Amino acid sequence: MALGLNQIERKSMSVEEFRSHGYLQEMNRLFLNPLGLNLGVTVDSKRGEEFGLIRDMRDDTEGVIFKTFNREKAEIIAEEYEAKGVVRKKLACCNEMGVQDRDVS
Repeated sequence: MALGLNQIERKSMSVEEFRSHGYLQEMNRLFLNPLGLNLGVTVDSKRGEEFGLIRDMRDDTEGVIFKTFNREKAEIIAEEYEAKGVVRKKLACCNEMGVQDRDVS
């Protein structure tokens, strides 16, 4: 279960916003693609953007390589990640990279 340690309003984000702001690109580029996986988005004229299939290319030894990617979005996401990491590193449940590696007690 995901929970915030601060009691703030929980919001959601549309698939379109997730993709257009670069989160999908970076999730694919930094985590899924090196493992040979890729999450896509489909566009439906009535429902809008939806997450598509997870493409499985794990048999490729190099994983998935982007031909091009949006470096500006990558930099924005990296800055956001670093800012959150500064706070997360101080939490007892996160390691020196700001990644949760222990249960919250």
